[in-house]
Amino acid sequence: MIKKEIDDTIKNLIKNAGSSDLYDIISYLDITIKPCQGKSFYCQLNDHKYIYMDNNLVENIKPFVLAHELGHAVLHKEEIYHYSPLSINKTSTEREADYFAFRILGKSIDPTLDYTISQYANLLAVSEDTIKYIMN
Repeated sequence: MIKKEIDDTIKNLIKNAGSSDLYDIISYLDITIKPCQGKSFYCQLNDHKYIYMDNNLVENIKPFVLAHELGHAVLHKEEIYHYSPLSINKTSTEREADYFAFRILGKSIDPTLDYTISQYANLLAVSEDTIKYIMN
């Protein structure tokens, strides 16, 4: 899936949900958020959709992780189990979910700052791989 398709999907989702708030969108999609220990992931079992959120996540990355897992729910219809958005080896579905999260959270890269990839990642609380993918 190309970035423009993901951008269009987000635009339509926000319009249909009537809100850009993650929790409103998750409610609109009838996804249940469940706390768990160890890893965050999205899964669909039969007709039920779940986002399992790791209770031990650092507070500043929780919105990104939640939006990342929402990205899986919206972009990847098959039953999947993808874990941390901060893992080193990214599949295309992981990169797409990262991009979805970045965009739905309204994050952006300001080229006038002339930051390194690492500095942008720290500033925006995302992985360096996410910044590389956004910049390409």
